[in-house]
Amino acid sequence: MEILLIIFFVFIFFLFFAIKLKASAGTIITVIIHLIAFIPFLFCLLTSVEHNIAIDPMDGGYTPLGQKHMLTVFVFYILYVISKILIWIKSKTLPPLTWVIATVFVVIGIVLNIFITLQTSYSNDMLGFNYYPINTSINHNTITFFLFYPLISSITSFYILAKSFNTVANHFNEYQYQNSTLNYLHKTLFKIKSYPLIILLLIFPIFLIITIILMLFGQDSDSMIKVFTDTTTWRFSQQSHPPALDHKGHYLCTVAARGNPSIVKPIRIGKRHGKPIVINRQLMIANAFEDIIQVNYPKTHNFIRKNYDTYGYNLSKVINTPFKSDVTYILMKPLEWLFIIFLYLFCTKPEELIKRQYKN
Repeated sequence: MEILLIIFFVFIFFLFFAIKLKASAGTIITVIIHLIAFIPFLFCLLTSVEHNIAIDPMDGGYTPLGQKHMLTVFVFYILYVISKILIWIKSKTLPPLTWVIATVFVVIGIVLNIFITLQTSYSNDMLGFNYYPINTSINHNTITFFLFYPLISSITSFYILAKSFNTVANHFNEYQYQNSTLNYLHKTLFKIKSYPLIILLLIFPIFLIITIILMLFGQDSDSMIKVFTDTTTWRFSQQSHPPALDHKGHYLCTVAARGNPSIVKPIRIGKRHGKPIVINRQLMIANAFEDIIQVNYPKTHNFIRKNYDTYGYNLSKVINTPFKSDVTYILMKPLEWLFIIFLYLFCTKPEELIKRQYKN
């Protein structure tokens, strides 16, 4: 997803550029709004995975945009952003044909935004002929974060184009090309008032040219379609996902897997007895504490482990809803704090010990 990070830094660069040039307050505010909307959009994409990867139900979910085809989206979106900025700042001074081409890229970007909005506005866990018990509640919770940026970007694009059409009319009437052919073409187009028409006519050939260039870099001819269809659980998805990872375990494991992610904060997939489990920091701290006790106080550890195995597993069967997991997580917080105090008192490198948990 390095591509998305590049777009993010483009916004950052333009924000500093606008501030340095002492742009209007409206311009700076608009850039900041785009940036604020893009951050959660970027975060949701970075924390989601491809359709062919097995995930736990409490992971970040599946990506709405196929990563294999993201280069196509990136190129068109960068051209869209640059053209949008160019029209916004330079409408009065752009040569007519340059303005037309930039407008074509903005229109393509708006269409792309619309399809991203449609793709991310619906999520389902039943696709094709196979049903796998993937909990897409996380997808539903992040739909709002996905929608903000393409909607805001499209709205500002419509505004910029509308304002630009009004601005360039007189400017184009007075513009003269030194090249006689370009000047004749410009005069003919302006005379018949057909700039909107020529924009529509140029969309397909320009799209085709960029697509052919992208094919030289390994993209498919239909990558713009596959970026939406080579996904799972979203509106245009055509792929099925593998079965969910096993996330059963004792109650701390259950909390890490089944609680509300904003509360229990799952970190990554770890291994327990050779099986993948979802872990959070509370579980890692508890396991690090157990390691210390096991090494230094084996009899105490055997007593704790025997009772834990006796009662913990039965308790885990009761904790079978996100709400119960959230409550358990909160109730375990004081014990987590005692564990972390113990680790910092008796371990020379407590954070390294915590990070090592469930790695093998």
